[in-house]
Amino acid sequence: MTHWRTVRAKLILTGIPDPLRQLPDMHAVLDVVEAAILEPMDRAEAGKFRFQLYRPDPSEKPKGFDEDDQLAAFAAFEAVAGNLK
Repeated sequence: MTHWRTVRAKLILTGIPDPLRQLPDMHAVLDVVEAAILEPMDRAEAGKFRFQLYRPDPSEKPKGFDEDDQLAAFAAFEAVAGNLK
């Protein structure tokens, strides 16, 4: 996918002749581009492409994995489960 014309032609064929005015935001245009890129790929290639596109930032630590968060979650569970006796 190297040209806007290709994306615009796809949108025209689906009934959207003026995408920049008719689509709500650029995310919709990007969704069409992504779908067009994925069309010729098999399942494995598409999986690799999506992983490269959406992989998490390795420098970001997932929420809930530091010790304070774990202890707070356990304390909240204990407060609820303690009342179930």
